[in-house]
Amino acid sequence: MIYLFVCIGNAMRSQMAEGFFNHYNTDESKKAISAGVQRHGYVIPEVIHTMQDIDIDISHHSSDQITQEMTDMADVIVCFDEGIADQLPKEKTVVKHVDDPYHAMGSLASARDQIKEIVLELL
Repeated sequence: MIYLFVCIGNAMRSQMAEGFFNHYNTDESKKAISAGVQRHGYVIPEVIHTMQDIDIDISHHSSDQITQEMTDMADVIVCFDEGIADQLPKEKTVVKHVDDPYHAMGSLASARDQIKEIVLELL
């Protein structure tokens, strides 16, 4: 089963979700990937550091734009922003709103903790 985590730029929220899922998942039949409706180009360094603070390394992740192939192969799509949910297949998509910390880096740890709780519910 493939879980696809989606946010706007695949530089923050969806990256953290992929990191949490693959870190805590013990079921080899499940896997997480992430993408954005736009490609930011890189994972924001503060996000990498925020995850390293809790011993999860996402420094090897890349920022990817969502493709039709990704949505086709995903069994579940978790979208962190209602504003982009209409661009995703409705039958597979679950919206779990998490405020975008891009413009308020001070809220990054809070977003991280909220995403962790969402991911743990999925596992």
